[in-house]
Amino acid sequence: MLSLPRGSYRVTISAHPKDSPTLSVGGIEYASLAPWTRTFEIDGENQLNCKLADGTAVFGKISDDAGQARPGVKVAVYEDLQGEAIALATTDSEGRYGLFLSPGKYHLVVHRDFSQAREIEIESEPCEINIVWHGWSQVVFHLVGEDGQAVPRCRVLYAPYGDDYVESGQEKPGGKSGAVDYPHGFVLTQDDGSCKLTLPSGVYSFRFVPPQAGSYEPKSIRQLSISADVAKKITLELKRS
Repeated sequence: MLSLPRGSYRVTISAHPKDSPTLSVGGIEYASLAPWTRTFEIDGENQLNCKLADGTAVFGKISDDAGQARPGVKVAVYEDLQGEAIALATTDSEGRYGLFLSPGKYHLVVHRDFSQAREIEIESEPCEINIVWHGWSQVVFHLVGEDGQAVPRCRVLYAPYGDDYVESGQEKPGGKSGAVDYPHGFVLTQDDGSCKLTLPSGVYSFRFVPPQAGSYEPKSIRQLSISADVAKKITLELKRS
C-alpha cells in the first residue's frame, strides 16, 4: 500500500529474480518475467491489479572496437529516456547479457551512455542484439596494504576532478556530478582487493577508504586521466599507533 497525492503516475513492477521462473538463453538461465508498467491517475483510493507474465528474450554480447568482451557492464532498458529504467542486466565474464521484455518499443542503454542509446522494437520472437560499444574505459584497482595483504571491502569513491564528492562522500541525485555531466559514486573491493569501474574519458579524483576497524589509512588520487583501459595497484599505509 502506498499513500500518494493526487496526480498522474507511472509505475513499474518487476519480480525479484529469486521469485521469478527462469528460461535458458544461450545456455544461461535468466529470470523470465517481464516488467509491468502502467500510467494511472490518483484521485482518491485506487486499486491497481498487476499480473506479471513471461516476456520476450532480449540477449546479446557487448564488445569493444577490438572485439574484446566487456564484462561487468550494465545494460538498461527505458521506455522514455527522461524516465527511469524499467529493466536492468549486467554482462557476465564473456560480455553476455539477457533480459525479458513485453512486446513494444524501447531504448537500450549501455552503462548510462545515453549518447549511444539504441532504439529497439520487441515482438514475440527472441531478439539477439550484439553491441560494439565505443567510448568508456574499464578501470581496475588492486588494493593492497604495505604489508602485502589484499584489502577487501575498501570503499573506492570516484568523481570528475573538481567535484567534492570523493572528500564529502555525499551522494547527489541521479548518480552524476553537479559540476559536470559525468558519473560519480563508489564501489567496494572484492576479497582479493580488486574492483572494476567503467568510466567515460576524463580526469577523475579517487579516494580509497578501507574499513574503519581495519589496519590501513585512507588514500587519495587527486587527478587521474582516463582515456583507455587502465589497471593500477594502490598501496595503503598501515595505521601508526
